[in-house]
Amino acid sequence: MADVLDYASQQGDDIGIYIAFILAFLIYFIPVGFVGYWAIKFVGYMIKSYKQSSIKKSTTKQSLCFKYRVDSRNKKFTVWIIGILLCIYAAFKVCTYNIYLSKIKDRNTEPIELSQSLKERIQKETQGMDKAEVIDYSVKLTAKLLTFSATQGKLGNNKESKANCVGYARLCASICNYGFRQNHIQAKAKPVVGYVYLWNINLCKLISHNTSGKLSLFTKDHDFVDINGKFVDPCIYDILNVEAKQKE
Repeated sequence: MADVLDYASQQGDDIGIYIAFILAFLIYFIPVGFVGYWAIKFVGYMIKSYKQSSIKKSTTKQSLCFKYRVDSRNKKFTVWIIGILLCIYAAFKVCTYNIYLSKIKDRNTEPIELSQSLKERIQKETQGMDKAEVIDYSVKLTAKLLTFSATQGKLGNNKESKANCVGYARLCASICNYGFRQNHIQAKAKPVVGYVYLWNINLCKLISHNTSGKLSLFTKDHDFVDINGKFVDPCIYDILNVEAKQKE
Protein backbone atom coordinates (compact mmCIF):
# COMPACT_ATOMS: atom_id res chain seq x y z
CA MET A 1 0.00 0.00 0.00
CA ALA A 2 2.75 2.42 0.92
CA ASP A 3 4.66 1.61 -2.27
CA VAL A 4 1.53 2.24 -4.32
CA LEU A 5 1.14 5.61 -2.61
CA ASP A 6 4.68 6.57 -3.56
CA TYR A 7 4.02 5.69 -7.19
CA ALA A 8 0.68 7.48 -7.26
CA SER A 9 2.10 10.60 -5.66
CA GLN A 10 4.74 10.80 -8.37
CA GLN A 11 2.19 10.28 -11.17
CA GLY A 12 -0.68 12.35 -9.76
CA ASP A 13 -1.52 16.02 -10.19
CA ASP A 14 -2.38 18.85 -7.82
CA ILE A 15 -5.87 19.40 -9.22
CA GLY A 16 -6.91 15.83 -8.50
CA ILE A 17 -5.60 16.02 -4.96
CA TYR A 18 -7.53 19.19 -4.22
CA ILE A 19 -10.68 17.61 -5.69
CA ALA A 20 -10.18 14.79 -3.19
CA PHE A 21 -10.00 17.28 -0.34
CA ILE A 22 -13.19 18.94 -1.57
CA LEU A 23 -15.01 15.59 -1.61
CA ALA A 24 -13.80 14.82 1.89
CA PHE A 25 -14.85 18.12 3.36
CA LEU A 26 -18.31 18.02 1.83
CA ILE A 27 -18.96 15.80 4.83
CA TYR A 28 -17.53 18.49 7.05
CA PHE A 29 -19.74 21.23 5.58
CA ILE A 30 -22.96 19.38 6.45
CA PRO A 31 -22.64 20.02 10.22
CA VAL A 32 -21.10 23.43 9.52
CA GLY A 33 -24.09 24.41 7.43
CA PHE A 34 -26.53 23.10 10.03
CA VAL A 35 -24.87 25.00 12.87
CA GLY A 36 -24.44 28.11 10.74
CA TYR A 37 -28.08 28.14 9.59
CA TRP A 38 -29.53 28.08 13.09
CA ALA A 39 -26.92 30.50 14.40
CA ILE A 40 -27.78 33.00 11.65
CA LYS A 41 -31.49 32.63 12.40
CA PHE A 42 -30.76 33.35 16.04
CA VAL A 43 -28.73 36.44 15.14
CA GLY A 44 -31.56 37.62 12.89
CA TYR A 45 -34.06 37.19 15.71
CA MET A 46 -31.85 39.21 18.06
CA ILE A 47 -31.52 42.01 15.48
CA LYS A 48 -35.28 42.10 14.93
CA SER A 49 -35.93 42.30 18.67
CA TYR A 50 -33.34 45.04 19.07
CA LYS A 51 -34.82 47.03 16.20
CA GLN A 52 -38.37 46.80 17.56
CA SER A 53 -37.18 47.88 20.99
CA SER A 54 -35.25 50.82 19.55
CA ILE A 55 -38.18 52.02 17.45
CA LYS A 56 -40.33 52.40 20.56
CA LYS A 57 -37.73 54.70 22.08
CA SER A 58 -36.99 56.74 18.96
CA THR A 59 -37.82 60.45 18.62
CA THR A 60 -40.56 61.73 16.33
CA LYS A 61 -38.35 64.31 14.67
CA GLN A 62 -37.84 63.55 10.98
CA SER A 63 -34.10 64.21 10.87
CA LEU A 64 -33.44 61.99 13.85
CA CYS A 65 -35.67 59.26 12.40
CA PHE A 66 -33.68 59.29 9.15
CA LYS A 67 -30.42 59.13 11.06
CA TYR A 68 -31.77 56.25 13.13
CA ARG A 69 -32.76 54.27 10.02
CA VAL A 70 -29.28 54.69 8.53
CA ASP A 71 -27.59 53.74 11.79
CA SER A 72 -29.94 50.80 12.26
CA ARG A 73 -29.16 49.42 8.80
CA ASN A 74 -25.42 49.79 9.38
CA LYS A 75 -25.68 48.05 12.74
CA LYS A 76 -27.79 45.27 11.27
CA PHE A 77 -25.34 44.69 8.42
CA THR A 78 -22.35 44.72 10.78
CA VAL A 79 -23.95 42.33 13.25
CA TRP A 80 -24.91 39.96 10.43
CA ILE A 81 -21.39 39.88 9.03
CA ILE A 82 -19.81 39.37 12.44
CA GLY A 83 -22.38 36.73 13.33
CA ILE A 84 -21.83 34.77 10.12
CA LEU A 85 -18.04 34.85 10.48
CA LEU A 86 -18.21 33.75 14.11
CA CYS A 87 -20.61 30.93 13.24
CA ILE A 88 -18.39 29.65 10.44
CA TYR A 89 -15.29 29.84 12.64
CA ALA A 90 -17.00 28.08 15.55
CA ALA A 91 -18.42 25.35 13.31
CA PHE A 92 -15.02 24.85 11.67
CA LYS A 93 -13.33 24.43 15.05
CA VAL A 94 -16.01 22.04 16.33
CA CYS A 95 -15.88 19.85 13.23
CA THR A 96 -12.12 19.75 12.71
CA TYR A 97 -11.65 18.98 16.41
CA ASN A 98 -12.84 15.49 15.50
CA ILE A 99 -10.02 14.63 13.07
CA TYR A 100 -8.29 11.42 14.15
CA LEU A 101 -5.36 9.31 12.94
CA SER A 102 -5.09 5.52 12.90
CA LYS A 103 -1.80 3.74 12.20
CA ILE A 104 -1.49 0.80 9.80
CA LYS A 105 2.28 0.24 9.76
CA ASP A 106 5.66 1.96 9.82
CA ARG A 107 6.97 3.67 6.70
CA ASN A 108 10.17 1.86 5.71
CA THR A 109 12.32 4.69 4.42
CA GLU A 110 15.69 6.28 5.05
CA PRO A 111 15.88 9.42 7.22
CA ILE A 112 16.19 12.69 5.34
CA GLU A 113 19.67 14.23 5.40
CA LEU A 114 19.26 17.75 6.75
CA SER A 115 21.41 20.51 5.32
CA GLN A 116 23.97 22.20 7.56
CA SER A 117 22.04 25.48 7.56
CA LEU A 118 18.85 23.69 8.62
CA LYS A 119 20.71 21.84 11.37
CA GLU A 120 22.10 25.10 12.69
CA ARG A 121 18.64 26.64 12.64
CA ILE A 122 17.12 23.71 14.55
CA GLN A 123 19.97 23.67 17.06
CA LYS A 124 19.57 27.39 17.74
CA GLU A 125 15.77 27.48 17.89
CA THR A 126 15.25 24.31 19.97
CA GLN A 127 17.88 25.07 22.60
CA GLY A 128 16.53 24.23 26.05
CA MET A 129 13.25 22.78 24.77
CA ASP A 130 11.59 19.74 26.34
CA LYS A 131 10.08 16.82 24.40
CA ALA A 132 6.64 18.38 23.84
CA GLU A 133 8.17 21.66 22.72
CA VAL A 134 10.48 19.95 20.22
CA ILE A 135 7.52 18.04 18.76
CA ASP A 136 5.44 21.19 18.41
CA TYR A 137 8.40 23.05 16.90
CA SER A 138 9.04 20.27 14.36
CA VAL A 139 5.43 20.24 13.14
CA LYS A 140 5.37 24.02 12.71
CA LEU A 141 8.79 24.22 11.04
CA THR A 142 7.79 21.48 8.60
CA ALA A 143 4.64 23.44 7.75
CA LYS A 144 6.75 26.55 7.14
CA LEU A 145 9.22 24.77 4.87
CA LEU A 146 6.74 22.75 2.80
CA THR A 147 3.74 23.44 0.59
CA PHE A 148 1.33 20.58 -0.12
CA SER A 149 1.53 19.23 -3.65
CA ALA A 150 1.33 15.93 -5.53
CA THR A 151 4.85 16.58 -6.79
CA GLN A 152 7.79 15.93 -4.50
CA GLY A 153 10.53 18.56 -4.23
CA LYS A 154 13.93 18.29 -2.58
CA LEU A 155 13.67 17.88 1.18
CA GLY A 156 16.11 18.74 3.93
CA ASN A 157 17.19 22.23 2.87
CA ASN A 158 16.52 25.36 4.89
CA LYS A 159 14.18 26.76 2.24
CA GLU A 160 10.64 26.24 0.99
CA SER A 161 9.79 23.21 -1.11
CA LYS A 162 6.82 21.12 -2.26
CA ALA A 163 5.82 17.75 -0.83
CA ASN A 164 3.01 15.25 -0.44
CA CYS A 165 2.03 13.71 2.90
CA VAL A 166 4.94 11.25 2.65
CA GLY A 167 7.43 14.11 2.39
CA TYR A 168 5.79 16.01 5.25
CA ALA A 169 6.06 13.01 7.56
CA ARG A 170 9.66 12.19 6.61
CA LEU A 171 10.91 15.76 7.05
CA CYS A 172 9.04 16.27 10.32
CA ALA A 173 10.45 13.04 11.75
CA SER A 174 14.00 14.01 10.78
CA ILE A 175 13.66 17.51 12.28
CA CYS A 176 12.15 16.05 15.43
CA ASN A 177 14.90 13.47 15.91
CA TYR A 178 17.63 16.06 15.39
CA GLY A 179 15.96 18.32 17.95
CA PHE A 180 15.77 15.40 20.39
CA ARG A 181 19.48 14.64 19.99
CA GLN A 182 20.49 18.27 20.48
CA ASN A 183 18.55 18.42 23.74
CA HIS A 184 19.49 14.91 24.95
CA ILE A 185 15.87 13.73 24.91
CA GLN A 186 15.22 9.99 24.88
CA ALA A 187 12.57 9.77 22.16
CA LYS A 188 12.30 8.74 18.53
CA ALA A 189 10.07 9.99 15.71
CA LYS A 190 9.28 7.85 12.69
CA PRO A 191 7.01 8.26 9.65
CA VAL A 192 4.08 5.83 9.54
CA VAL A 193 1.23 4.93 7.19
CA GLY A 194 -2.39 5.04 8.31
CA TYR A 195 -5.87 6.49 7.91
CA VAL A 196 -7.50 9.85 8.59
CA TYR A 197 -10.92 9.92 10.26
CA LEU A 198 -13.44 12.77 10.48
CA TRP A 199 -16.48 12.20 12.72
CA ASN A 200 -15.50 8.51 12.77
CA ILE A 201 -15.61 8.34 8.96
CA ASN A 202 -12.51 6.95 7.23
CA LEU A 203 -11.75 9.73 4.73
CA CYS A 204 -9.03 7.73 2.96
CA LYS A 205 -11.38 4.84 2.16
CA LEU A 206 -14.25 7.18 1.36
CA ILE A 207 -12.28 9.09 -1.27
CA SER A 208 -10.41 6.08 -2.62
CA HIS A 209 -13.61 4.05 -3.10
CA ASN A 210 -15.38 6.93 -4.86
CA THR A 211 -12.57 7.85 -7.23
CA SER A 212 -10.52 5.90 -9.75
CA GLY A 213 -7.08 5.64 -11.27
CA LYS A 214 -4.13 7.55 -9.84
CA LEU A 215 -6.29 9.65 -7.52
CA SER A 216 -7.75 6.53 -5.91
CA LEU A 217 -4.26 5.12 -5.37
CA PHE A 218 -2.95 8.40 -4.01
CA THR A 219 -5.68 8.81 -1.39
CA LYS A 220 -6.02 5.22 -0.15
CA ASP A 221 -3.83 5.93 2.91
CA HIS A 222 -1.99 8.79 4.60
CA ASP A 223 1.43 9.41 6.17
CA PHE A 224 2.02 11.07 9.53
CA VAL A 225 4.55 10.84 12.39
CA ASP A 226 4.62 8.46 15.35
CA ILE A 227 6.67 9.62 18.36
CA ASN A 228 6.69 6.82 20.91
CA GLY A 229 2.95 6.28 20.44
CA LYS A 230 2.00 9.95 20.03
CA PHE A 231 0.77 10.87 16.55
CA VAL A 232 1.32 14.25 14.91
CA ASP A 233 0.45 15.27 11.35
CA PRO A 234 2.33 18.25 9.87
CA CYS A 235 0.46 17.91 6.56
CA ILE A 236 -3.01 18.33 8.08
CA TYR A 237 -1.66 21.06 10.36
CA ASP A 238 -0.32 22.96 7.34
CA ILE A 239 -3.54 22.65 5.32
CA LEU A 240 -6.15 23.15 8.07
CA ASN A 241 -4.15 24.62 10.97
CA VAL A 242 -5.55 21.94 13.31
CA GLU A 243 -3.90 19.15 15.27
CA ALA A 244 -5.13 15.64 14.44
CA LYS A 245 -5.43 13.25 17.39
CA GLN A 246 -4.85 9.53 17.79
CA LYS A 247 -7.98 7.46 17.22
CA GLU A 248 -9.06 5.56 20.33
